[in-house]
Amino acid sequence: MKVLYIVHANSWDEYSGTPIIVDQYAKASLEKGCEVCIVTPTFERIDFKNQKKNSSNDIFFLKWPALEQWSLEAFSDKKYINNEENIISFKPDIIHIIDWVNFNPTILNELKKFKVPIIKHIYNFEDFCYFISPIYKNKDHSYCNAPLSDIECAKCVQSNFFNKLNFFKKIKYILSNMKKKDYIFLKSKFRHRRKTIINHTHNYYDHLIFPSQSFADFYFSHLRENKPYSVISHGIDISSNFKKKNYEQKIKFIFTGGTDLRKGWPVIEEVFDQLLKIYEDKIELRIYGNKKKTEKSKLKKFSSVEFFDAFNPNQIDKILSWADIGVAPTYFETYSRIVREYINFGIVPISTNAFGVSELITSNKNGILIDRPFSKNLFDIVEKIILDTNFLKKLQDGIKNSKIVSKEDEFTKIFQLYNDLIKS
Repeated sequence: MKVLYIVHANSWDEYSGTPIIVDQYAKASLEKGCEVCIVTPTFERIDFKNQKKNSSNDIFFLKWPALEQWSLEAFSDKKYINNEENIISFKPDIIHIIDWVNFNPTILNELKKFKVPIIKHIYNFEDFCYFISPIYKNKDHSYCNAPLSDIECAKCVQSNFFNKLNFFKKIKYILSNMKKKDYIFLKSKFRHRRKTIINHTHNYYDHLIFPSQSFADFYFSHLRENKPYSVISHGIDISSNFKKKNYEQKIKFIFTGGTDLRKGWPVIEEVFDQLLKIYEDKIELRIYGNKKKTEKSKLKKFSSVEFFDAFNPNQIDKILSWADIGVAPTYFETYSRIVREYINFGIVPISTNAFGVSELITSNKNGILIDRPFSKNLFDIVEKIILDTNFLKKLQDGIKNSKIVSKEDEFTKIFQLYNDLIKS
């Protein structure tokens, strides 16, 4: 079997998210005896006639032209150039699009010409949302419900851009009439987006994969199309070093989202600022990601808070083995790998009810799900734990019975799907 993967970056250029996933799939495919090629976008000029397949560890690598301002331009109502013959030199039996962010849309026509099954993996919401995560229109960062309109999306993008300008640039922006011009421009870009996504789904993809059922339901509420799909949870390395925690005088909390709004940084900063003023002798907190910014936050005045840059996933054993509780007050996830990692290491997770989380956590049994308002409810539950560590011990006991998908189990389902689609 020859498998062609499409992804926005290779893992050595971006060691996170989908580049790691495609690296994982490619190696697993090789172990199954497959030939594998990964295609990524580039802004460099490509001589397709002479483009050679670079090879590393028996995996081939090719390039395709990238697209400037992909979030705006990729879904414009354009006719793609259609060459009669394929110019990608690797001839696959199946194509797996992990994501096509930053690709020129001509890649879709190129893939269709192979006349083999095409799988589209939907890990995020970049098809519909300029910001990838649909949480920036509403002040409380709740999800953008269907149907999205070109008017709402144009206003959302423009508003977020405008809010980042300083006072004088805002005045200039308004007086120069750029605000109105930008709105008209953005509206034109979003006008055909949904129609284009429906066209892609109908005419290019044979099967969709989602990381969680709840995210699939949300996605289809916007698409409103019938299409064969599978829900395959993303797997992790299952640890056999589950350790019973002995909770000491101070409870150890960890947050790995840096200053990312989507990951819930504003909630962390607000809640732990309040908690540490009261219970600093009972709390230790480690924050990973964007150290230059987090160490200047309101939490810098507390000696029991430590700040770090984002950690390499290869260090995850060392990093997570320290913690008692992992906090993830996220506004948007489609799966939430970190919550699964917390449970894998015997760390009690406190999370919002994001997509993919409720499929794993039963609140007050193997973790805690917090509802809105996130800040108030996070404060209340952490205070409860501080005052009653027996509750924390009960939660860790519940973690033992949590079922987490391994990388091996995940790819078994992926590979079975490859075989089924090729035979159909």
